[in-house]
Amino acid sequence: RRRHTRFRNVTGVQTCALPISEVEVPVVGAGWRVLYLASAVWLVVPLVLHRRLRETRRFTAHAGQSRPPLLGARLAAQATVAVLANVFIAGASVFLVNYLRDVRGYPAARVSLFTLVTASPAACGLVVGGRIADRRGRRALGAGSLAVGTACFVAAYRTSGAAMWASALAGGVALGVAYPATGVYRGEMFATRGRGMASGLVTTASLLGGSVGLLVAGVLIDRGVAYGDVMALLAIGPLAASAVILAAYPETAHRALEDLNPADAAGQSASAP
Repeated sequence: RRRHTRFRNVTGVQTCALPISEVEVPVVGAGWRVLYLASAVWLVVPLVLHRRLRETRRFTAHAGQSRPPLLGARLAAQATVAVLANVFIAGASVFLVNYLRDVRGYPAARVSLFTLVTASPAACGLVVGGRIADRRGRRALGAGSLAVGTACFVAAYRTSGAAMWASALAGGVALGVAYPATGVYRGEMFATRGRGMASGLVTTASLLGGSVGLLVAGVLIDRGVAYGDVMALLAIGPLAASAVILAAYPETAHRALEDLNPADAAGQSASAP
């Protein structure tokens, strides 16, 4: 029982190494500890970034200026989208392992295979989504692919066999397309001196939305509600987020940051990095 509980707490990229969680490892002990220890490798990333990245010319040009007030409507729109989208995304991703084990009876190795086969193609979605967003526009692409990806993942929780695999794969690709189209708004919709603060607030909103989604999904599943019904309920969030994107987000493709943010244009002589 204890090993099964620990297994459920392993999420994300670690899912691909789930078979290790059921093996006893010398010195370390239970295999699930290895999955968490392996995450320490990412501590190298901030060290490399600190040494290699330089400040942009835009930031340097505005370094001595006071931070302009954040645009309330833009911040509210992004925070709303972050909350609504992550209510579903967090629940659908975290409870997928539980669903595959408890409902479909998948062993650890098959859960890893399912994750690799259905999630890896999302990288193609990121590339394609970024390219289309730069050429054709961000707003409609982001809203549409978010809605399609959500619908596909709901279908994955309500089907089995090949249909479940295909739905999860399509959902991963669609959400991959949505990410670059919507993610750039955190930088493009705010002035240079307030961009970091705005991004932090939006990230906080996304974490809160994800927490709400996990709590709601956990309570409903513990009460015996089917996984498919729970995910269909949570899907209301990203579908509403798509509507907010279409209604409140500006189209930022092919526009300079100074055009989108008048506070940057004032006294700005530095070119884009």
